[in-house]
Amino acid sequence: MNRVRVLTVLATVAVVLAASPWGFASSITLVSNVGGVYDYGLTNAAHEIVGFNHNATITLSGLSGVTGASVAGNLGICFTVNSVTPSSVAYAQTKVPSECDFGGSAAETTGTLTVDSSVLTLGTVDFSMQTAAGLVSGTTQGPVAAAKVPEPASLLLLGTALLGLVGLARRKGSR
Repeated sequence: MNRVRVLTVLATVAVVLAASPWGFASSITLVSNVGGVYDYGLTNAAHEIVGFNHNATITLSGLSGVTGASVAGNLGICFTVNSVTPSSVAYAQTKVPSECDFGGSAAETTGTLTVDSSVLTLGTVDFSMQTAAGLVSGTTQGPVAAAKVPEPASLLLLGTALLGLVGLARRKGSR
């Protein structure tokens, strides 16, 4: 009998939380990238509201060649650039929390977090957000240095050297 009550309570809590408008932001989304300027937005699902407390952060990491960052639009009301390194950008919430709730009845992308980079290659980067409801993390697209691929002549030279070593070992083995 106690198990049934516990399961009923857990199911009720799950339904209430799922129906609650307060929740996690769906993601940080790459909105555009032109000439090394990467614009991101906070994307919420329909009927989803995300709030940020004072000193909350949004961080993009795993980037390459970062030279600067800025924030604009609705996110510019709440956030400022906190730190910039060649591989990450952190934005900090510096306003009162009541101004920093985003979302509504329709799915939307809010504000602009801009990252300037000397790298033009897109790859997968990480994001994390400290929201009023907890930590949200995931991946999005961003500037990532391309993996270095060896040139064909170097591979040919390496292959020839390996064949020579195999031949030398066979010759010594037959003596």
